[in-house]
Amino acid sequence: GEIEMKVGDNIRNIHTDKDYTIISIDNISDGNNNVIVYEIANEKFDYHRVSSKYIHHYQLILEEE
Repeated sequence: GEIEMKVGDNIRNIHTDKDYTIISIDNISDGNNNVIVYEIANEKFDYHRVSSKYIHHYQLILEEE
């Protein structure tokens, strides 16, 4: 199923092992399709925009209780 990701969540790229925080989530429509775009940034303030098509390359980092 779809992973529910929200602003403020910490996520990790499963290929690079780099961690990012979700800064904003935009719902963009091109008239036919709705695409969710996640804006993410790391601690060096490198920003990336990841669409819902590619978000499966990231996993949620679950905080240890």
